[in-house]
Amino acid sequence: MLQGTVTFRPLAHADMPLLHGWLNAPHMRAHYQRQPMTLDEVIAKYTPRIDGRVDTHCHIALLGDKPFGKIQCFSNAHFPDFSAEEVLDTGISLDIFIGEGDMIGQGLGPRMLQAYLKDVAFRIFEGETHCYICHAADNPAAIRSSLKAGFRFLRDVIEADAPAKLYVIEKKNL
Repeated sequence: MLQGTVTFRPLAHADMPLLHGWLNAPHMRAHYQRQPMTLDEVIAKYTPRIDGRVDTHCHIALLGDKPFGKIQCFSNAHFPDFSAEEVLDTGISLDIFIGEGDMIGQGLGPRMLQAYLKDVAFRIFEGETHCYICHAADNPAAIRSSLKAGFRFLRDVIEADAPAKLYVIEKKNL
């Protein structure tokens, strides 16, 4: 179990090479980024988020001063395609990964989720009371992480044409 406080800072343009490396790491291929991405593709995808042209709030997770993952939150109401796929019309959703392969399995996932919900996501979206997270059905490590953070299973869904599981947490339970 790694010690230290998990904190967050906004994703920045200078993070693109780091993000590119993470997204192309072998451990990311199974469930998060199945296809390789060039640096230009990473820049094209994340620059609108950094510049505020897409209503997704992206952050780098740090353990002490060391970046180890990315997490983002968004209002389900602002993404009707996603909301329709997951049958959601309220609340917020998260997307998370630990990019540093040697930091997986060290208890950071639940800590990252809890800290982000308390310190970032529910502060950005103060009026929301529920947060959702969806995991590929064949990703037991991510599912365990969300359950340890306090999420509870809501229902089976299909996400990006694959079986997935949707989890929810209420702000009052943090």
